[in-house]
Amino acid sequence: MISPGAPLVWLHCGSSSSAGAVLSLAQHLADQEGLYRVLVTAPTRDRLERRIAPHPAITFAPPPSDTPAGARGFLEDAKPATALWFGGALKPAVSTAIENAAIPAILGNLGMPDLDPLG
Repeated sequence: MISPGAPLVWLHCGSSSSAGAVLSLAQHLADQEGLYRVLVTAPTRDRLERRIAPHPAITFAPPPSDTPAGARGFLEDAKPATALWFGGALKPAVSTAIENAAIPAILGNLGMPDLDPLG
């Protein structure tokens, strides 16, 4: 049984090369006896969602928009305890909102083109 007060771990899958790692981590966290709830966001969430067995602790959603209001609203609604961002371009407004909300975050599997604001 999943505790409604269980911390929400937000996993963002920004690239197809990160899909396996994100889904494996989501499944592992969800299987921890109701200790965690998991939110997976991805631009291609429909394809990602079909690659994993349904689990009551895992929710799929579109990623937040990269605007101050969109990012802030997403975080206020989801209330993640932590965020793990795997691959894909770094979103400045989302990153700023995460920092302003004091949410612990990890950026993983990012390449230099993902970090370059000029592309």
